Amino acid sequence: MKRLLMVFLLCCLSLAMAAQNAEPSAAAEIVRSSLMSAQTELVFNPASARDLVLTAQIAYQNGLSELGQADFSSLVVAIKNNDQKALMRGTAQIWTGILNGAYQQLEQQLKAGNLGRAKSWLLVREYRRSSKISTPETEATLALENFKNLGLDKTLLVVQADLLGTYQARLSEALLELERNLERNFFTLSVQNAALAQGYFGILQNSYPIDKLLAVQKAFSSLVANPSPQHLTAVNTLLHGWRAAPLSELERDRKAVQLLRFLPLIAVEYARGVKTENDLTQVTRDLEITEAAAFWQGTNAAFTDLEPMLVQRDQISTREARKSLSTIGQQLEAASQKQPVALSELQSEVSNLQALLEPLIPTEWRKNASGADLDLIKEHLLQLEAALKQGAYPEAETARVSAYAILESGVEARIKFFQPQLASEIEMLFWNGSSPMGLAKIVSQKASLEEFATTHQALLQKLGEAAKLVGTDASPTATFVNALVIVFREGLEAVLILAALLGSLKRPEVRHLRRPLWIGAVAALFASAITFLVMRGIVNAFAMFGERLEAVVSVIAVVVLLIIMNWFFHNVYWNDRLAGFHKQKHSLMGVVSGQVVGLLLLGFTAIYREGFETALFLQSLVLQAGLSSVLSGTAVALIGVAVVGVLVFALQTKLPHKKMLVFTGVLICAVLWVMVGNTVHIWQVVGWLPIHAIGNGFPAALGLWFGTFATWEGLVLQSLAVAVVVGSYFVAEGLKHRAMEQKIVGA
Repeated sequence: MKRLLMVFLLCCLSLAMAAQNAEPSAAAEIVRSSLMSAQTELVFNPASARDLVLTAQIAYQNGLSELGQADFSSLVVAIKNNDQKALMRGTAQIWTGILNGAYQQLEQQLKAGNLGRAKSWLLVREYRRSSKISTPETEATLALENFKNLGLDKTLLVVQADLLGTYQARLSEALLELERNLERNFFTLSVQNAALAQGYFGILQNSYPIDKLLAVQKAFSSLVANPSPQHLTAVNTLLHGWRAAPLSELERDRKAVQLLRFLPLIAVEYARGVKTENDLTQVTRDLEITEAAAFWQGTNAAFTDLEPMLVQRDQISTREARKSLSTIGQQLEAASQKQPVALSELQSEVSNLQALLEPLIPTEWRKNASGADLDLIKEHLLQLEAALKQGAYPEAETARVSAYAILESGVEARIKFFQPQLASEIEMLFWNGSSPMGLAKIVSQKASLEEFATTHQALLQKLGEAAKLVGTDASPTATFVNALVIVFREGLEAVLILAALLGSLKRPEVRHLRRPLWIGAVAALFASAITFLVMRGIVNAFAMFGERLEAVVSVIAVVVLLIIMNWFFHNVYWNDRLAGFHKQKHSLMGVVSGQVVGLLLLGFTAIYREGFETALFLQSLVLQAGLSSVLSGTAVALIGVAVVGVLVFALQTKLPHKKMLVFTGVLICAVLWVMVGNTVHIWQVVGWLPIHAIGNGFPAALGLWFGTFATWEGLVLQSLAVAVVVGSYFVAEGLKHRAMEQKIVGA
C-alpha cells in the first residue's frame, strides 16, 4: 500500500508539472527519485517499478524535453526481464545524460544572454560528495548573480571550473567505488559505477586530448559492458594526469595546504579511536573512526584535484601516493566494520604518504594556508558538537583545543595584525567569554546544546569575517612587513625591561647584578630561537598549550618584576640594613644569591614570554609566504630593536644619577603596565580570571601596543600594579629620610 501511494503521488506531481511548465530542476528531481525507487521496487514489486519508470518518463517529457530523447524503453525491458544490472546501467546513463544536457543548455543560454534560463539549468547539477570538512560549491551560482560585473567570458570560466571540477571529482569517486565493489564481488553495483563513470566522462570529454579520445571512449565502453579490474586499469591509465578544468593558482594552493593539513590528522583521530592490547587492536570510539574517515575524504578530494599537476612533476611518486592513499582508505573502511588494522600499520602508511608528498608539493603551493585552516577549524567545531550531543566531554574539550591550536598556529597572527579586536573576540568565544558563553566554559560546565548553538553561530560569523580579512594571498612583501611589526613590537618591550633594570644597576656596589640579568635575557633569546625551530615541526602540539603556558610565564614575569622593583626602590635602605644586621657571610651570600636568581629568572621569563608568542605567530607567516620573507622581516626588526636599545642606553648614560633613576622608574611603570595588561588578558582568555567588559568603542590598538583591553579587571590591576611601584618608591624615600633624621638626632 505504501509503495502504491508513493507511485500515485509521483504521478500526481508529474501531471501538475505538465500543467504549469515545470522548472528543469523539479523535473530532474522526479526523474532521479523515481528511477532510484524503481531499482528497489524491482525486487519486491516489478509492476510498481514499471509505473515509476513511466512517471520518470512523463516528468522528463514535461520538463526536460529540450535535452532530446532519453531511452526509457530499455528500462521497461529490463524490468520485464527482471534484469537488475540493465536497470541500474540504464538509470545511470539517463541521469548522467540529463546532467550533460543541462550543462550544455547552461552554456548555450549564457552565450545567448538568457540569464534567467541559465540559472534554471544551473540547478540541474550535482555537487561533490559532502563531508564535514567540505561545503557545496557556490562559485557558479555567485558568478551568475554577478554576471553584469564579470561579463560573459569570466562567468563562463567560473562556471566551467566549478561544474567540470565537480564532475571530474564524481568521475574519480565512481571509479574508486568500482574498484572497491569489484574487490568485494559486488557485480551489480559495479555495473552502475561503470555506467556513472562513463556518463561523467561524457560531460568532460570535450576537454580530453582529441588524439586519445577514441581510445578512452572504447575503454569506457568495454568497462560498462564487462566491469573488470583489467578494463578499469585501462581506463585509469588513459585518464591519469588529465584534468578537465585547470585549478586557479589560489585554488591550487588551498588544495595543497588542505592535503598537507588533513593527512596527519587521519592518524591522530584513528589513534584516539582504537586500543591495542596483547597485539589485538579494537575500536573503542566509533566517533573518532568517523572523524578519521572524514579527514581521509578531505585528503582524497584535495589529492584528486591536484593529481594531474603532480603527475607532471613526478609520475612515479604520484602513482605511489595514490596507491598509499587508497590503502589508508581501505584500512579505515575495515575499522568502520570493526576490523581495524594495527595503529602502527596505519601510522606507517600515513608517514609513507607524507614522505611522498613533501617533495611533490612545492613551497610556493603552500602559501595560501588561511582558507584550509578555517575549514579545519570548522571541522573540529563539528566534532565538538558531535561529542557534546553524546555527552563525551573529554572528546569535546580535545576538539575545542585542537580547533584553537589551528587558529593560534595559523591565521591568528594575521588577524591580530589587521584587526586585533576581532582576534580578541574570537579568543573569548573559544575560551571563557560570557555573552555568548565561551566554548571552554560550555564544556567545563556541561552547558546545554542551545548555549553551544548560540556560541557556534557567533564563532562561525567571526570566522567568516576573519576569512574575508585573511582570504587574500599573503605576498612576500606583506609577510615581510607583518614579521617586522610583530618582532619589533615584542622586541621593544624587551628593550624597555632591560633598559629599566640595567639602568638601576650602575652603581659599583650593585653592578655585579647586571650580569645575571643579561644571562637570563640572552638565554631567553636562544630558547625562543630553539622554540621557533621546534615549532616548525610540531606547531599544533605547542599551540595546543600555548595560551596556558603563556599565562604561567606571564604571571611569573610580573611577580618577579614586582619583587625586583621593590628591591630596587629600597636599595639604599636594604644596604643599610644589611650592613647593620647581616654581618655573617653566609647570610649575606644568601641574600645576594636570591637577588641573582631573581634577576636571572626575571631576565629569562620577561624575554621568553615575548619570544614564545612571537615564535608561535611567525609559524603562520612561514606557512603563508615561506621562511625567507619571515627571516628577512625578523632580521630588520631585530636591527631596529638594537638601534632603539642603543639609543635608550646612550640616553641613560648621559643622564645625571637622579634623572636616570626617574627615567628608569618611568620605563618600569610603562613596562609593568603592559605586562600586567597582557597577563590579565591571557588569564581571562583561559578562564582563570572573570571578565567584566567596559563596553563598545574601546580602541583595539591599546591592546595591541599597550596591553590595555576593554575589561575592568585589566584596568584595575594595571593601575594597582603601577600604584604599588610608585608607592614603593615613596615608601623607600620616606624610610631613607627617616633614617637620616634618626642619624642627625642621634648625633
